[in-house]
Parts: sequence; structure tokens; C-alpha cells
Amino acid sequence: MRPLALGTSLGHARVSAGTLGAIVSARSSFFLLSNNHVLGDEDRAKKGDAVLQPGRADGGRVPADVVARFERAVRLRKNGNLVDAALARVEPGVLFDAARVRGLGALAAARTEPLRPGDRVAKLGRTTGLTRGVVSAIEVDGVIVGYDRGELRFDDQVEISPAGRNPFSRGGDSGSLIVDADRRPAALLFAGNDADTTYANPLPTVLAALKVELGAARPAHHAAAKGRARTVFAKHGEVAGIGVTTVRGRPALKVNFTRAPRGRAKMPKEVLGMPVVIAVVGEVKKQEA
Repeated sequence: MRPLALGTSLGHARVSAGTLGAIVSARSSFFLLSNNHVLGDEDRAKKGDAVLQPGRADGGRVPADVVARFERAVRLRKNGNLVDAALARVEPGVLFDAARVRGLGALAAARTEPLRPGDRVAKLGRTTGLTRGVVSAIEVDGVIVGYDRGELRFDDQVEISPAGRNPFSRGGDSGSLIVDADRRPAALLFAGNDADTTYANPLPTVLAALKVELGAARPAHHAAAKGRARTVFAKHGEVAGIGVTTVRGRPALKVNFTRAPRGRAKMPKEVLGMPVVIAVVGEVKKQEA
């Protein structure tokens, strides 16, 4: 899936497959967010390891499908885990859409208050697609989860039950971003059971543990996209300015040229997940009589 889309198959090159939950940022760098067991191979990964989209179980192979490199994870312990989370640094030139979830639309700003029992939620995952659920419990301690290395205990988790007859999650949905009824990102899915109960890490805990911010449609992302666009488009002519506009409600780059650019057909349509609008504005002069 190019540009990379949230809710799609993803995984470390040795892992079968999980789900791309979100794009996050730190210091103008951009990372894929999912679980440790999806991106970090349960603490066995080394920095720089290949991350594939789609995941290996869905046909992803090295080097053709390498979209990111493992960066870091919150280490898993026998007891007292709060999150199962990891990052992979997006490879140069790989485009992504950090702002939308297929079937739901544009994401709102991250939810800051905790989820509450009874809250309606939704997620898009690799296996079950778009599903809806209801928060059945919060602050759940002592959740015992089976991993390759044995049983690990998690505390302060969110419990979710299906809102209808279909399951909220299944194997392969690990790493999915869970949003509330207002499309505010609220939790990161990581485990489930045969009784159709899903467990998720509160998203504020995940972001704090990894020291990142959710999303890329922010000034930091805009600055990075403008910087890359200046390099990319300079070969096509004299760039008179690059700014941010909107296209169908999405943040987009507006690239101005002083005259008609060369090789327009070969210009990228997006840069770092932001659509590109080309304009010819002529020479810019001071407005003096």
C-alpha cells in the first residue's frame, strides 16, 4: 500500500504480520507505530532491521517491500508492563498518509482524557478490517498475555468488547490504532482472547513511553515536507516559494515556480504523504509605486 496507509499489514522481516497503527514524529523524524511484538520481534530486533509492508505472512519480502527500519521499543518484562509498543523509522522516499483511516475518514487530535466504560470505539486492522466495539473496562491490572517467551503481565489496560456479532479483533490486528466516536486516537491494540475480548494500551502512555507525538500533519511535518520538496523540485526550475494549503480537506504543499517547470510529468504527486499543488506565479516583486 503506497503511500503507506494506517490499518494495513506490517511487520519485522522475521515476524508474520501485524498492523500499522499510526505515524508518529520526534525531532522532525517520522516513525511507524505498532507493537513491540510486531516491529521489535519481542525485543529480539536490532536497530536498523528491515520492516516490511505488507508483512511477511502477506507476501512482504526483503528488499522489495522494506518501508522502514526498526528504531526502538519499550522492553517487555515478566511483570508490570504498561505497553507493548515500538517504532520503525520511515525509509527515505517512502510516502505515507498519517491523517486518514480508510472507512472512518480524517483523524481528529489525539484524545487526552482516559477512555471510559461504555465509550464506543473503532479500529482498522490487517485481519478483521474496520470493526466497532465498546469499552467494557479500564485500568485493568494483571492481564496475562502469551508471548513466544512465555506469559507476561500487563497493568492499566483498556478492555474492549465487540459492539455487534462480529469480533472486534483477531490475530494480525496487533498494533491497530483505536479511536473513539469522534475519531480521536485513544489506544493501541495488542492482545485478545477467544471470548472476543480485546486489550489495548492507553495511547497517552504509549506516546510518553516512546517520547513521540502522534501524527505528521503538524508544523514539524510541514517543515520536513517543505524541506524535502525544495530539494526535489529544484531540478525542475526556479522555485519561488513552498507553502501549505489544503486539498479536499487534507494538508497539502503548494510549490510555486517563477515560470513553467520542466519535466512536470515526472514530478511527485506527494511528498511525505502531503499532496502537491503546482503553481506558476512569475517573479515576486515588492509592492512599491
